Amino acid sequence: MKTIQKKHRNIPVFVSHEGCPNACVFCNQKTITGQVPKSAEEYYEEIHRDFSPDENYETQIAFFGGSFTAIDRDRMISLLEMGKRIVNEGIAESIRLSTRPDAVGDDILDILRKYPVKNIELGIQSMSDKVMRITKRGHEANQSLDAMRRVVSAGFELTGQMMTSLPASTPEDEIMTAELICRCGASSSRIYPTVVLPGTELFSMKEKGEYISSSLEDTVSRASRVYEVFAKNNVRVLRIGLCSNEDVRRPDGDDGSFYHEAIGEHVISRACRNRMEKLLMEALSKNVGTVKDEKKKTAVFYVSPKYISPAAGYKKANKNYFTEKYGLCEIKLQTAGEEATVVPENFGIARVQILCR
Repeated sequence: MKTIQKKHRNIPVFVSHEGCPNACVFCNQKTITGQVPKSAEEYYEEIHRDFSPDENYETQIAFFGGSFTAIDRDRMISLLEMGKRIVNEGIAESIRLSTRPDAVGDDILDILRKYPVKNIELGIQSMSDKVMRITKRGHEANQSLDAMRRVVSAGFELTGQMMTSLPASTPEDEIMTAELICRCGASSSRIYPTVVLPGTELFSMKEKGEYISSSLEDTVSRASRVYEVFAKNNVRVLRIGLCSNEDVRRPDGDDGSFYHEAIGEHVISRACRNRMEKLLMEALSKNVGTVKDEKKKTAVFYVSPKYISPAAGYKKANKNYFTEKYGLCEIKLQTAGEEATVVPENFGIARVQILCR
């Protein structure tokens, strides 16, 4: 009998900027969340009003928005107790929380074990000490390594959150960060390309010319390489980019910020393109000299149904890229069967066939 996999559902509880001991140059949690902290009882009543048990979903109550384990201890415990009540009532199955690497000491982990906490998300952001100093993270990379390892050793599922295009960060720094998150046992991750938010020190750095925000092309290129690292290591990427809301849904304009609502689609499509290009180059090299008119060649990619859309690219960008760069007559995407269900980094793209006419 085939097992039906449940969809995931979060019941978000935003603790906003509570608990953070310092202000990172890129951070303005009020802008990101748009939420005002409430009491545990107020959150409890809201959850009861807006949510009910749903057997079609794996539901978690998720404490997001700040450094949950760094907030006032009594408040943290009151929120955990509220979450436990929601789990006991069957509305949620477990608790997920987001926090800083330097706020998960053994005493904190001992407390969390007393509650139905399943997943701990750590804001790693970068594993380059230089980047961390410039962005004022307030701790060093070795503390992030220690925190990730202890979270996994304590029996919690680890999600590593990281950023790309931070000040002083290089693509190599970002690949290293992703690789270390994988090595430390993360089961999932989030990728956040840097967005310059008003009210942050990074915004001031941008105005002074001390920081140049990435173009769409650079953002997509860097994030896609990171995405490929996670795919290769079978680490699920839960999200790419900030959620759209009234505060960040704006074009790259006078404020110098960069934000694109479809950045996740762009990144996954680029990862598919990278895989397709590797296959295409290998196939074309084997067909050199077989036909006089190169424009009469058609490339047929055999792709898993799940990846047909990202393989075509955002607004058919991948198809246009290949026909223009390689002078091909046409690019076709053929639905593949079992041959496409291969290792994760292949993105469902099994092979390519070159047709000459």
